[in-house]
Amino acid sequence: MRTTVRASAFAILGLASLSIPCPLAAQQRFSPRDVAQIADAVIQALVPPEQLISRVSVAQRSIVFDRDRTLRAFGYREGAPSLPFPLHSHVKFGTQALLSDCGPAPGGGKPCGQLGWAAYLWIEPVSLTGSEILVRAHLVWPDRGAVPFEKGVAPVGRASLVGYAGEVYLTRSPGGVWRFVRRGVTAVF
Repeated sequence: MRTTVRASAFAILGLASLSIPCPLAAQQRFSPRDVAQIADAVIQALVPPEQLISRVSVAQRSIVFDRDRTLRAFGYREGAPSLPFPLHSHVKFGTQALLSDCGPAPGGGKPCGQLGWAAYLWIEPVSLTGSEILVRAHLVWPDRGAVPFEKGVAPVGRASLVGYAGEVYLTRSPGGVWRFVRRGVTAVF
């Protein structure tokens, strides 16, 4: 009787462990090429060049994409910078260190000089169902209020760091290319 109870307990624990979800990065390994395609599709859908972000277009602002943080979110280790990353979007690469002199809204109180007018973006996987993936894109930028945008001129004064985290659904075509499907929930901060 005791052996049956113990065996049943282990069976229940075993089945329960199968139902606990594990992070998406642990469920499937995406190649750097896949991650770059996902990033391209997200960038084209969420921040096209003509879109205005706090009254300044993306084309004027520019996007700083955190490739390393994105690759870590997809399960790669710190050594990932040596991996090929065929991103086609017109972005600059940067790290979270660019935000070190930025402050949150309202009022900020910090200059956010390292980021300047640029917007900072990184992406993390949320879930995968068949050939569809849900990712969350984190986009932040300094809101400089009424300070006029001047191309090539570094902004001065205080800025408030604002942004959003937006869900994006993508699907993989039979040819293996990731494409935008639709937007999901967006949380503004």
